[in-house]
Amino acid sequence: MDRRRALPTGPGQPAPWAWSWLGGRPPTTAAGAETAVILLLIGTRLGMLVQGLPSLVGGVSSSPAPFVYVVCWGAAATAATAVSVASFLRGRALPDRVQVADIALAATLLLLGPWTVTEEHRIGTWEGFQPGYALSVVMSIAVMRRSGLWWAGLTAIVLSQICYVASAFDTVSFSTTLGNLFTVVILGAVGRVSVQYLRRVAEDADDARARASELARLQEEQRAQVAIHNGAAVMHLLGEPDLDDVTRDRLLEQAQYEATRMRAYLRGGPRTDLGGTGDDSAPQALADAVSRTCRTFDDLVIEVALDLGQGVLVDPAVAAAVQNALTSLLLNVRVHAGARLVVVHLDAGDAFPPTGWVLSVHDDGCGFDLDDVALGVGLREVVHGELGRHGVEVRLESARGAGTTVTLSGGVVSLPHPPAPLATTLGAQR
Repeated sequence: MDRRRALPTGPGQPAPWAWSWLGGRPPTTAAGAETAVILLLIGTRLGMLVQGLPSLVGGVSSSPAPFVYVVCWGAAATAATAVSVASFLRGRALPDRVQVADIALAATLLLLGPWTVTEEHRIGTWEGFQPGYALSVVMSIAVMRRSGLWWAGLTAIVLSQICYVASAFDTVSFSTTLGNLFTVVILGAVGRVSVQYLRRVAEDADDARARASELARLQEEQRAQVAIHNGAAVMHLLGEPDLDDVTRDRLLEQAQYEATRMRAYLRGGPRTDLGGTGDDSAPQALADAVSRTCRTFDDLVIEVALDLGQGVLVDPAVAAAVQNALTSLLLNVRVHAGARLVVVHLDAGDAFPPTGWVLSVHDDGCGFDLDDVALGVGLREVVHGELGRHGVEVRLESARGAGTTVTLSGGVVSLPHPPAPLATTLGAQR
């Protein structure tokens, strides 16, 4: 393990050794992209030194001002090394003000070139290192944050190079001189565009990752609400002191069922105790799921009409979602509606485009004004949200004093043959 202590680098921009080059990952895409840009900068600046070093002795011996030549070469080497080391330690580009100083040095070296390099060595040789150094600076200032300063810096270097090559017109053709200038401009522009594009892509990737993380958090929050809501409602009802024994026994059964669902959620696995066919992959009879749920609310007067939906098969996930939503709706009736009668009606067939089923739950309770009352977790997440995620449409109708009707409609795996009429009334009449 690398135990070296990284230098402070500012928020979100660790030094390169803060994450492993061999197997680790950068903390953000932007940090990784910035490090890649810094590596390009370092390679450009130090590469210039390596290329120019073999010609140093020849440049000094042929220079009309050897001392000034050595000072200029030393200044270029010092600046290139300092910029490379500082950029590596920071893990990101140096401030623009430092880049401006780097530009000023490159322009100064170009302007001093005619007095330190012989005319025959000024173009196309490393004895005349100034154009090569200026090109490395042009490539490295592509990381500047402010576009205005970058344009000014590129212009200053190009103008200085024009002055440098103008002094060698007698030994170099015009086309060669013009080609060298184009090289500076084109490589500078390409480097700038590439760096800006890479940064933009990295920022977009981090934004997308953040949005995906937030969506995952919201989905997990919704999943928790769906898993816990009905159980919390049952436990709340169990705390009522005036419950009769029959209702309390039913609530205890529901509490055990909801506890199983909550344990499944906490384990991170699917709900297994659905009371269905025992085959989680096989289509399930929707009428059976509705009937099982209604039987657990025998303290309510529920008229169950499932005759037109007998034999309708749906995906297991849809059956579980409908069963959970119906439980939530009947809990709302038990707690809030004060209804004398609840009608649960299931119908299916070609009359419902697209071919599918319709389940309606109506109570004659107090009802509520949809415009004045915000939907709670049960209606919002367990009914609308969870059913919507399984392709089931939900329509809610309610008015004060006129009761509430919730209509669910969805697709089927298979449809039944026309059934015989059947209606069943569950619960004791009051």
